[in-house]
Amino acid sequence: MGRLRKAVLWYLLLNKRFLKKYIYPCLLLMLPLLVLGIRAAAKQDGGVLRVVLCASEGSETEKTTVKSLMEKNGVIQYQWMEGEESACQTVRSGDADCAWIFPDQIQTAVREYLNGERESVLSVYVREDNIPNKLAREQLYGVLYPVISYEITRQFVDKQDMFSNMDIGTLENNLQRLYENNQVNGSIFRFAYLDGSTINNADEKMNYMTAPLRGLLSLLVLLSAMAVTMFYIQDDEEKLYVWMPIRHRQLFPWLYIVTGTLPTGFAACIALRLSGTFTSWGKELLLMFLYVISIAGFCNLLRRICRKKWNFGAVIPIILLVSLVLCPVFLTTRRFPVVQYLLPAYYYLNSVYSTLMMFRFCIYGAVLFSLSNLKIFPQSV
Repeated sequence: MGRLRKAVLWYLLLNKRFLKKYIYPCLLLMLPLLVLGIRAAAKQDGGVLRVVLCASEGSETEKTTVKSLMEKNGVIQYQWMEGEESACQTVRSGDADCAWIFPDQIQTAVREYLNGERESVLSVYVREDNIPNKLAREQLYGVLYPVISYEITRQFVDKQDMFSNMDIGTLENNLQRLYENNQVNGSIFRFAYLDGSTINNADEKMNYMTAPLRGLLSLLVLLSAMAVTMFYIQDDEEKLYVWMPIRHRQLFPWLYIVTGTLPTGFAACIALRLSGTFTSWGKELLLMFLYVISIAGFCNLLRRICRKKWNFGAVIPIILLVSLVLCPVFLTTRRFPVVQYLLPAYYYLNSVYSTLMMFRFCIYGAVLFSLSNLKIFPQSV
């Protein structure tokens, strides 16, 4: 009990100097507030691409097609507008990126297109034929697939000699009934993480604004650990810990960094809970604890290599920039895997849905702890 009381006392004393600096508690409070602001902005009417849909209300097929597109959530936003000229004017004025003009009878238009009687099914007006526009067309193809596939099947049946003597109306009814009975409803793909949990496309996690929050928060925790390390180097240069018993000097720098980084890690967990990218408290706290002890070993090893405060400060932006590019913050990349394996954020971000990566994360943290506390490096405390 006495050792526990002493450990808590040391923890409070080491954190006292950070909490006395106003920027540190402000940073801890700003993390959840920043996440709440981004989450609120993600719910606003905004997206990467805005598409105007123009279709007549007479055909049930057009209504179904437009409704399916309007109900889609994601970075592409759809807006219905009446009148082809109004839709085109919206694109010309810059209020929309493209306009899709549907024909009056889309099923008839598809049939005529397949027979070679018309050049296209619908008209598309774009300001710039970029990648988001091409991605939007993939969604359009997915919505039009039931109409197109049925017409292709119908054409195939019409060309078969075995059905040449059958009444056209009867053939049409039987084909439509058979097609509807065998039609696949919903997605034929099941998206899942490495741990087997299913990815829900309608989940808030899929929002393009909140998705990179975990990666950005991990870099903020890493930056916090590096700032704490800078404080320790400064104290070390001023010989503030020369009174410490020799048996405690080896582990003290690592414990110092862990102590100063834990509050930021806990604030990041609260921010994740508010962001909508949260899994469970048990898993998140375990991952954050592994991350904090890993970056403590990483920063302590880097401190012993750099030795001087200015040398250590010079590598901070380099480490953050490399982590931002090579770790899956915004995009997942397979380039420079050797460098990726050296970065703590790489293991943390990939361990969220991978048990194997979490096991590697534990090994990584143990290796960093051992390397950062080896006696082959010169010690000044």
